[in-house]
Amino acid sequence: MTTDTAIGTIEAATQTRTLIQAEVYLKDRRYCPISVETTPIPGLGVIPALRTDPDNPALASYNGRWAVLHLNSGHTVTAAVDGLAQAREQARLLGELPIDWTATAEVIKAVDQQTREMVSETWITAAFYTDGEDDDEY
Repeated sequence: MTTDTAIGTIEAATQTRTLIQAEVYLKDRRYCPISVETTPIPGLGVIPALRTDPDNPALASYNGRWAVLHLNSGHTVTAAVDGLAQAREQARLLGELPIDWTATAEVIKAVDQQTREMVSETWITAAFYTDGEDDDEY
């Protein structure tokens, strides 16, 4: 699903972010190529959330929101959030959970109920991440 070759970098005040090419799985059951910002959490990346055009499902466009992508499967693992900083915070919080995000989608889907509840709590926590800045930290 992903390439290990960087396709670009983003220079920030305290950190250089790497962009890689990957594919995201869309609701209409197809994959779409996308640039992904890598995170310090192996197996997770941050992407611009996409929406498909109901009149032309072949078109997908940025909807102004952000999400965390499971790189091995191309599936988003969080609901889209309004800010890039929120998506980065979601990835950071997900990285604290006892999940190997480099595993296949089948392994991720098989996590126990307690871990599912922790993931849900992570979404809620990140949704209230409101320091007002799109900072350079995860």
